[in-house]
Amino acid sequence: MNSAERIKILDVGGFDGALALFLGGPEEQEKIQVEVVDTATTGGTGMRIDLEDQTCAIVVAVDVLEHVPPEQRAEFLTELSRVTREFLILNFPSSGTKEAQKLVLDLTGNQFVKEHVEYGLPDYQEVVKEMQARGFSTDLVAHYGNAAVWVSQFVLAHTSEQAKATASFLVRQHADEKSAVPLYDLIRCQRFIP
Repeated sequence: MNSAERIKILDVGGFDGALALFLGGPEEQEKIQVEVVDTATTGGTGMRIDLEDQTCAIVVAVDVLEHVPPEQRAEFLTELSRVTREFLILNFPSSGTKEAQKLVLDLTGNQFVKEHVEYGLPDYQEVVKEMQARGFSTDLVAHYGNAAVWVSQFVLAHTSEQAKATASFLVRQHADEKSAVPLYDLIRCQRFIP
């Protein structure tokens, strides 16, 4: 790739394209092209991406895999792999948060968390195996936030203004306190290039 060529990043499930806001200032923005595939905003789906093979330098799927029915996850990962030229980044709630997810669902009825519980959270070891079978090296980055703060913040955010202020306080004061299990698993995948 020459220095004038823009880096193409595909944000699968990126809803409103907020990922682009985290990719640097105006100089960096000129060097990248972020495309979003999301059923709610672009009408696209990660199950059938309308792009040629290996056309995206980087493919990102943050908080998406847990919303794919388990029997379709391998197909979904195959499709992401197909359009990835160099790097694929997958981020999803850790399977160790299963009980916290159930509690949040019971207390809030949140539709997204409902899918976490009904579909089951992805197991990072299974995802790593899937990606290695598709020709990628993998690196796991576990995020050890505070599960108690996550549950409290999520539940309180669905109630009164006083509760929202309490949730905000908990996040500011205690979010960096680590749990025994990770809240999220992030898997960095790099395509083997012969």
